[in-house]
Amino acid sequence: MMSESQVLKAKQVLGKVIHVEENTWLLPSASDENKYHTVVKSDKYECDCMGYQFTENCYHIIAVTMMEMIE
Repeated sequence: MMSESQVLKAKQVLGKVIHVEENTWLLPSASDENKYHTVVKSDKYECDCMGYQFTENCYHIIAVTMMEMIE
């Protein structure tokens, strides 16, 4: 389940998503502008950010799914 704040953060980073290889993306951290998080898609989307570790969902994954809908 995604919150409104997650969707807002996802929209803010859409232009900063880096598609590094098939099923792997880098996205900026909201808490540290010099840090990036990695989203990988296998059976499901996974992210190395702290939010994902606790909730299994984050704005990084939401941004990637938004990008895939656009492409």
